Amino acid sequence: MILQKFKNIPPPVKRMGIFAGWTAGLMLVSALLWGFTQPVRNRALLNSVNRLLIEQGEEVLLEKPLSSWGMPGQAAQSGTWFTTADSPEWAVVFTVVFDGVFSPFLAFISQNGKAGPLIPLSLHGEAMFQRLPQEQFYIYVRRIEASYALLRQARERIENE
Repeated sequence: MILQKFKNIPPPVKRMGIFAGWTAGLMLVSALLWGFTQPVRNRALLNSVNRLLIEQGEEVLLEKPLSSWGMPGQAAQSGTWFTTADSPEWAVVFTVVFDGVFSPFLAFISQNGKAGPLIPLSLHGEAMFQRLPQEQFYIYVRRIEASYALLRQARERIENE
């Protein structure tokens, strides 16, 4: 009975329906994969950043990623947040875009909410760091500090409940 109703649908509409169904299915599968692989991607990022920090002779290493579940929107969008080993500081790995090229940077955030010097995590980032106007980096630093304040408030609110 129901199949007879579908026989009356014009072929172009059927094709569009099938295409829309496939597209929605692929988007659903990719969203699920993106969400469920977040811990694996965070661990890979943590390991590669720590390896780079050891090579650069830094004393502070990243310890574990902060979960992005329940994070305020702006804080979650500013980068991937980490706690640091043997230090009360937090760190954020974020991306700077210049001339259409993405380059990762690291910033350590002190307990008073001030960002330390930015650390480029790639050779292109080092070159970008020298060419990009310091005002633009200042904007990134202010966004990160504002995100840290939001994140700290949200964590304190959760701990007090």
